[in-house]
Amino acid sequence: MLEARALTKRYGALTVNDAVSFSLAAGEALGVLGPNGAGKTTLLKMLAGSTAPSAGQVLYDGRDMSGLTEPARCRQGIVRTSQVPQPFEQISVWENVLTAAYHGGGHHGDAAEEVAYTALKRTGLLERHEEMAGALSLMGRKRLELSRALACEPKVLLLDEIAGGLTDFEVHDLVVLIQDIRTSGVSIIWIEHVVHALVAVVDRLIALDFGQLIAEGTPDEVMEGEAFKRAYFGEDAILEGVR
Repeated sequence: MLEARALTKRYGALTVNDAVSFSLAAGEALGVLGPNGAGKTTLLKMLAGSTAPSAGQVLYDGRDMSGLTEPARCRQGIVRTSQVPQPFEQISVWENVLTAAYHGGGHHGDAAEEVAYTALKRTGLLERHEEMAGALSLMGRKRLELSRALACEPKVLLLDEIAGGLTDFEVHDLVVLIQDIRTSGVSIIWIEHVVHALVAVVDRLIALDFGQLIAEGTPDEVMEGEAFKRAYFGEDAILEGVR
């Protein structure tokens, strides 16, 4: 469904992503791991269209997405959540999601309201639809971020560290919600440092370090591999037999 071909991003002499290639099948959930500064969020932004690659291509259903803006890709079904939720704080939860249905999903009138209603019901925010978005807790904001994404009717959902800052109980609830979204047929690419949440959902992992893809495979294959351990724990830890 989605394919990255040698995606590269340079800022002057700094290479943030270096010829990263991978694919995502329809209905699949793919996790992305890597230490801070590995280039994970930049990779997601290139997939979504908010950052233009210096080289390489993004293919969606076999079509080259080069030149398509983030709003255009959103209308095509590639939808990204923000690492830090950014709701319109001075309007209600309902108005936030309805705005996404209009501008991200391209719906109008009753159709937009139906999509917004369905998104809020799925994320557990329907009973709080009249509350101001700025009054929500962090978990509420994460649910709202997902609600707005669902109102765009994604085929591919790009999640950027959505479990960050949550309690263990909240992470569990979030995992259940993302599993439900995935079961509905939405393909997912999920960047996350809360590893136990990630592996509860994804089929495969890729790992990045210094902008390069260093490992790809099942969660066990990637996390037990020396390249991944070296990136996270360092060479000394490998020599000491860190598991």
